[in-house]
Amino acid sequence: MKRFRKAGIFFLVMVITLAGIGGALAAWTDHIQVTGTVATGSVEYEVIGYSGTAVLKPNNSHGIVVIDNNYDGANGWCCEWKPEDPPFNNAAWNSFDGHELVAYACAGPGNDGIDMVWWNIFPAGDGFQFTANFEIEYTGTVPARVQGIDYQSSANPPAGITMDWTVTHTGSSVTVWDWEALQNGPSLEKGDKIKVEVTITADPDRETMGLGHDPDPLEGTVTITLVQWNCYQD
Repeated sequence: MKRFRKAGIFFLVMVITLAGIGGALAAWTDHIQVTGTVATGSVEYEVIGYSGTAVLKPNNSHGIVVIDNNYDGANGWCCEWKPEDPPFNNAAWNSFDGHELVAYACAGPGNDGIDMVWWNIFPAGDGFQFTANFEIEYTGTVPARVQGIDYQSSANPPAGITMDWTVTHTGSSVTVWDWEALQNGPSLEKGDKIKVEVTITADPDRETMGLGHDPDPLEGTVTITLVQWNCYQD
């Protein structure tokens, strides 16, 4: 009997001890912290330059002077939009003091995009053209393509008035395109540049004289739509 009691007591002690250990293990804890960061991309551009053409006539002379009608963000155009109402603050224009501004083409920032103006143009026969241009840089972080180019005009250009577009895409290579080639071309990557030059020519025909004045202005709008490259639709 004595030997049986000792064994029973030993067994009971072992059970109680293990139960105590089990209770201690149930209280252990640990944590895993997960932090998430989200950044979205962009499809966007920035206009980085404008230029144009200005034709001047020196006073007391029958000569002709053609200069670049550049845009300066601080001072405006070399030749302003309203030549009948200066000031001409641009240093390039001031160097031609004493000249009469006869005609110009220019591009610059508008209220909703880019404005381009051809004022008082005439048939150019002295080795120059009335050309205005602008240059944009693709600043988006997501590659893009030109999905659509939509041109709308207030009136059909009359016979004798022609418009020529030259599009230069500067990326990994330099290629001169027209609009159709630009739309079907490779994607735009961040840092790529597109320069658009527009030349309007008036043929030496009396039917092209005096056009574009109120109440029948010649106005047109070109809308270029960029879309992320993987959503381009043929």
